[in-house]
Amino acid sequence: MIAAGATAGLLDIAMTTEATAVERELARPVLTRVNAAGSAAFALGAIVGSLLASRAGPMWCALLVAAVALSVMWEAARLGPRHPAPMPAHGHAGSAGFGPTVPMLGAVLGLSIAAETTAAMWSSSFLAGQAIELAAYVDAGAAFFASCQAVIRWFDDPLRRRFGDCRIIIVSLALAAGGFAVVAWSEDFGSSLFGFALVGLCAGCVVPCCLTLVARSAPH
Repeated sequence: MIAAGATAGLLDIAMTTEATAVERELARPVLTRVNAAGSAAFALGAIVGSLLASRAGPMWCALLVAAVALSVMWEAARLGPRHPAPMPAHGHAGSAGFGPTVPMLGAVLGLSIAAETTAAMWSSSFLAGQAIELAAYVDAGAAFFASCQAVIRWFDDPLRRRFGDCRIIIVSLALAAGGFAVVAWSEDFGSSLFGFALVGLCAGCVVPCCLTLVARSAPH
């Protein structure tokens, strides 16, 4: 689990750093669509992994993960190193909304990542407790969460241009709290699935928006 967590963290940092660099080069929002692709892959992996582990055993899951990882490594090696992007002449790239500081954004990031991790990892055991006869499908909670996250992230770039990152963060966190409230009060499998999906739909934009604001706040 330690190795898996470290690998996921490093991969997430590398992916986000690369996507941020591409967004800066293109001078238009694209970061959330990159995150949408990652969320869609997470949703697919959750449901396939659940079915595979329950019917064939965890070793087949490990082999599938290894095959996917090797494919990604080969494709990343083909891309080669990125050339350094030219830095702007001024000290800051500007500010957005009410100009949150980096420590504040770090706190919001921590809150959002904690919510995402809870929905992705805890949903399986929660749903199993509600309907043990559906054990092969308990990762549907994580799959629904990630699928809705992928959908909102795919369409988030136009929303960012229209409303700004700060407004999206505030509204998204409030609605995601509502999704957790649905889960807390639900007593059946379907309602809980809806709650986890609502968390993914509403919290999906927070991390990309925060990272964009951090990049704008950083001195060049």
